[in-house]
Amino acid sequence: MTARNRVDVAIGIRVRKLRQRSGLSAADMASRLGIGADDLIQFEDGMRRIGARLLAEMASIFGVPVWSIFYRVTTDVEDDDVDAEPPPAERGKNTYH
Repeated sequence: MTARNRVDVAIGIRVRKLRQRSGLSAADMASRLGIGADDLIQFEDGMRRIGARLLAEMASIFGVPVWSIFYRVTTDVEDDDVDAEPPPAERGKNTYH
């Protein structure tokens, strides 16, 4: 098993929160993405890195711009804020279409 990368973990947490906020189960989300539920859980746990294509598809499903998944995520544990949301003027703007 590989060590988890701090950014991968933070992005996974953000994805899980967005999925839960969207009312999707892991199985439903995985099905929409064309991956297994176990794969999605590994992404959300930060055990696997989410590729750009898959991240863009996730953002589209959540109705958020891709950059918002990275909002305020840093490599510094003290500065990381995975609960932060984009400024209100930017929420809901999805540039992936």
